[in-house]
Amino acid sequence: MENSRVLYDFTDEHSASLALREMNILRMENCFCDVVLSTEEGEEFNAHRLVLASVSAYFRAMFLTDMKESHETNITIRGVESQALKSLIEFAYTSTLRITFSNVHSLLSAASLLQFLTVENACYDFLRNSINTNNCLDIWNLADLHDCTELLDLAENFIRSNFVAVLKLGDFNSLTAKQIVKLFCHDKLNVPCESVVLFGALEWVKYDLTNRLTNLEELLTHVRFPLMTRKFLMDTAAREELIMSSSACRQFVLEAIDYHLIPERRTKNRITRAIPRERLSRLLYVVGGEGRETLLMWLTLAIFNIENRKVLNNVEYFDFNEKKWRVIAPMIIPRKFAGSVILDGQLYAVGGINREYADLVTVESYNPCVGQWTSVASLNKCKGSLAVSVLEGWLYAAGGSHNGSALKSVERYDPIKNEWTQVANMRLPRSHFGMAPLHGRLYAVGGFCGISEIEHVECYDPMTNKWSDMSSMNKSRMNHAVVTFSDRIYVVGGSNSVGILDSIEKYNPDLNLWLIIRNTMDPRSGAGAAVVLGGEEGAQELFIIGGHDTHNRDTNSVKKLNLKFADYTTANAPCMNYPRVHAAVACA
Repeated sequence: MENSRVLYDFTDEHSASLALREMNILRMENCFCDVVLSTEEGEEFNAHRLVLASVSAYFRAMFLTDMKESHETNITIRGVESQALKSLIEFAYTSTLRITFSNVHSLLSAASLLQFLTVENACYDFLRNSINTNNCLDIWNLADLHDCTELLDLAENFIRSNFVAVLKLGDFNSLTAKQIVKLFCHDKLNVPCESVVLFGALEWVKYDLTNRLTNLEELLTHVRFPLMTRKFLMDTAAREELIMSSSACRQFVLEAIDYHLIPERRTKNRITRAIPRERLSRLLYVVGGEGRETLLMWLTLAIFNIENRKVLNNVEYFDFNEKKWRVIAPMIIPRKFAGSVILDGQLYAVGGINREYADLVTVESYNPCVGQWTSVASLNKCKGSLAVSVLEGWLYAAGGSHNGSALKSVERYDPIKNEWTQVANMRLPRSHFGMAPLHGRLYAVGGFCGISEIEHVECYDPMTNKWSDMSSMNKSRMNHAVVTFSDRIYVVGGSNSVGILDSIEKYNPDLNLWLIIRNTMDPRSGAGAAVVLGGEEGAQELFIIGGHDTHNRDTNSVKKLNLKFADYTTANAPCMNYPRVHAAVACA
């Protein structure tokens, strides 16, 4: 024939699945089945050796070697639940199965034992995608049981990142001492303060005091007592009966008290327990400022282009777990240009300017456990548009304004004594500036000196109680935001005689040098800023919050600048409830 050399290759893509479907029907009708699999629970399942051997290396080895089961027609599978074995047999014929929270443990154990690799991987995928605070400890134990390193690391990282929530679960007390130590010793254990770690250790020991008391010293070895406040150490840790009953545990507390009372020894005797943990930020507070008290008022006035700003006393925070802005109790006194920090779990609002445009010396603190603001000791000399920062357990306030004049004064607050003490004045008077800690020192950056905006930077060393001039910024600026991250200081936006700035500068203390890292952000003055760690894919993000633009318009927008990569990409974050400018920002 003329076309005898023409070839036609035909493939039926559905033939294999149809064949398995028919074989499954035959299995259910017990036709041509050559093996019966039994469980220790007494249930029996018919199957075809050929099908089982094609999907499982376990059954392939069983049927093709000299194992005694290769000659048996009824084989007992030990250590596997009946329902799990049934699901795996059905999967061998249908390539489908349903994984749920109720069956994943038994399915994973069976798939691991019987070497159904695709099912085992599917179980791991299910657990990875389903992990939460309620099941993370179970997943951690399951991953450890099956030696799944990837899932084990994922669960462990999740537990460390969400440690406070996990600690509240009853299952925490069922962990082993080895597991507790593994969590406590890690630098990335995410806790708002070290006392949380101590309470976790004590609760775990007290849960089974008779058998766990011998583990106390080992656990407390990894609690970083020097990071606790002096007040907590003396009022709580030093009065805990379990701690005081052990000479070694007592020494941990005494060492920490010594660390606080004699700071000169810190650089000579750098102890591991004094190294701060790389905590993930979970709450971002925005305090007061100037704007409209309601979003409706802001929209109405914006439509008609009416200026009617008001100094605010409202406070909101961004919950990174829920990705929402929420409002908390308002401050006692409305204030803008104030400073805000978190110290010993308390949110502080310091100084600022009120609705009558008076320079404030008042200070108030917010207790998140109680949900209310309380007045604390007022400042002595600093007031008005000052800057604040926390260093070595002290709250520092610097500069500010008095009847339009910039101030040089600096003082620090002792939360135990509830009093402010004056320290060395800055070299230059300044208001509307920023201050940040770095390497045990405080940096006062830019601001208004009473005559003009300045680029001047100076540094305070608490060991010598002296200020020193440092390299100046590339641009003079005031009403800018200053933050510290990864051994660098970042300065965001602000304004000068030229106008509102769109630049971000970064300071390298090793080189004593400022670099402009970005000149293309939206111009912002009077914005707040905070660095947030541990976002999506381990992000290290600089949040730029509120402020006003080149048209003097207040905004409630929030920008994220990714510090993890050199291109410093930006993205939008959820907007605040209220547009505001000159607000104080604190991160916890």
